[in-house]
Amino acid sequence: AGKSTLFNALTQSGVFADDRLFATLDPTLRRVELPNGTTIVLSDTVGFVSDLPTSLVAAFRGTLEEVAEADLILHVRDIADPDTEEQAKDVASVLGELDIDASDPDHVIEVWNKIDLIPPEQRPPARRAATKTGKPVGPTVIPVSALTGGGLETLLTAIEDHLAIDRPIYRVELTTDGLARLHRLYEMGEVLDREDSSDGTVTARVRVAEGALDRFRKAFPEARLVTKQPPAPEADAAA
Repeated sequence: AGKSTLFNALTQSGVFADDRLFATLDPTLRRVELPNGTTIVLSDTVGFVSDLPTSLVAAFRGTLEEVAEADLILHVRDIADPDTEEQAKDVASVLGELDIDASDPDHVIEVWNKIDLIPPEQRPPARRAATKTGKPVGPTVIPVSALTGGGLETLLTAIEDHLAIDRPIYRVELTTDGLARLHRLYEMGEVLDREDSSDGTVTARVRVAEGALDRFRKAFPEARLVTKQPPAPEADAAA
């Protein structure tokens, strides 16, 4: 499906990549910096095949546990393969053995790889999880080409959005005396919205990564916690 090629493209590393089953037998870990500065650890895992024997699943248990323990799963599909739907069902079956729901919108992003093999007019659009009764249903879908780099920035942004949901949000009000620190808001967190008043006061809501909380609180002692989780925006059918 191109998992290792995608891994190499996202991490700028040289992990062995080949168009063969089980080309990757051991999980490989690399750090990746997301668009807003958050650092994550990306794991490249073994691929899944249909009718995987129980004994083989047991043999790869250590590798598969990387999937079970992940905060977010990227389900990489070769979207140009005629059998892509059946392959997706095979992955869902193996994930089910690990008590993971492959359609969980909070836990899974489907990465539709190899769009470079599809004519431009036939390429599927990116789409966020659909909504039903106010709740997301099914995974977000991001079409990419790990080979050409198409769609990778969109994928990184989608990863950041998923991982940012539970981060605390602070309200910071800076008077004219404190505007010299304004640039630090953007360096240390994700500014969700900002209001500039006529008297020069700037009020902003900032989402802060857990690893930056201590530094943020020291830099902005006046910050006040607003909420642990902002209301989820209405999901678009396509993006």
